[in-house]
Amino acid sequence: MARPGPAAATLALLMALTSCSAEGVSDAGADPAPARDTSEAATTPATIETSNGATLPLVYQDSPSIWVDLADGNDIRDAAPGVRGDKQHPDWSPDGMRLAFDENFATIWVVHVDGTDEQAIYECVAPCAAVQDASWSPDGTQLAFMRVLGDGTHTVAAQVVVVDVASGDVRVVHEDRSGTAWVYQPRWSPDGKRIVLDRSVWASNLLDESVRRRTDLMIVTLGDGARLVRGTRGGQAPDWSPDGSSVVFEVSGRLALISPDGTGRRWLTRKTDGPSIQPTFLPDGTGVVFTSDGAAGPTAAAISLFDGTITRVTSTVATHPRVRPTG
Repeated sequence: MARPGPAAATLALLMALTSCSAEGVSDAGADPAPARDTSEAATTPATIETSNGATLPLVYQDSPSIWVDLADGNDIRDAAPGVRGDKQHPDWSPDGMRLAFDENFATIWVVHVDGTDEQAIYECVAPCAAVQDASWSPDGTQLAFMRVLGDGTHTVAAQVVVVDVASGDVRVVHEDRSGTAWVYQPRWSPDGKRIVLDRSVWASNLLDESVRRRTDLMIVTLGDGARLVRGTRGGQAPDWSPDGSSVVFEVSGRLALISPDGTGRRWLTRKTDGPSIQPTFLPDGTGVVFTSDGAAGPTAAAISLFDGTITRVTSTVATHPRVRPTG
């Protein structure tokens, strides 16, 4: 029942995104995505150029590996050549010097950006049934990830776990023991006090259950419980804006923004844009990079929050793209 991301591949993008505000958003059901210019082809691999002129590297997934483009003139390369399994769900450390990822839904790894110093931070051993979706804390000292406990056949509990990268100490910050719910893609708020995730309810408690009944976004306030975010039914793959004022997520193959309190939801993409999934904010908050899952397969794209312009970034497969926080 582990939710694998789609296969991924090369990514690069040239895009100047001017700053914008997430204020003034309106109800998603009534407010369509704005008109935009998509006539200009943008399929030449490059890098992301932010509104202040910084050129930022990218990491992305192309099963069975993750790949990094450091924008240094060298070839795109395997981010962790010493790890031989199926590597997925990469995330940058806040200083841009390390990457976290999961391997075979069984091990959480950290690797230096140059591909050296690979460290297995957490290994899934029974009753652990799966781990994935590691996310760095804002101070770079901890990783949050999803963990499922099972008895070999059934789900016993779904957890959000935090591990101290230096010591390996583990603590559970959220647990659902219903047996039918799993939690995915925990992402820290910029102040490190909350974690947003998506919660899926399945048709049964079987570990290999494939029928999903519903999904919602959930916010876990560390030390103070969890709540579903209203207005996010069907929502998945959330990510915080850099200022913490909004969350981007996917719902039914479209991207939307919403405030953490569940108000002000608005669409970013249209149905005619094709399936848009796996969104993450650019470090300066001016846009979102995401996977555009079209007829040619999943490719990387970006949308400006200033004018809604979508730029397709490659004609080859690319999923789970994430932008380095610093150059």
